[in-house]
Amino acid sequence: HAPDRCGRTLIFKCAGANNKDALEILLNRGADVNVRDYAGYSALHEASLQGATDAVNTLLAYGAEVNAQDDMGDTPLHDAMANAHQPAAEALLRYGALLLKNKKGETP
Repeated sequence: HAPDRCGRTLIFKCAGANNKDALEILLNRGADVNVRDYAGYSALHEASLQGATDAVNTLLAYGAEVNAQDDMGDTPLHDAMANAHQPAAEALLRYGALLLKNKKGETP
């Protein structure tokens, strides 16, 4: 799965589109659930940002790092909370998301 100019692979697009079936196909064929783009952003960040709760749950079930921090220190929980995506935030919390500070000192 060749990355785009930002370093994002197809798994990012499927995560943001909440396409659980496509995610499962990719992950079952060996896609890296914790792949990062050039800014340290993961597919779980993208799903959380978009409020794609099915994708969030799928990625977490396949072992996505719930507390992954991007280059700014933001976690998927930061992204879900900043965009008022409560169901995605609740899923992250069920999987052990922590209230980590980003580089600005902000918690989710």
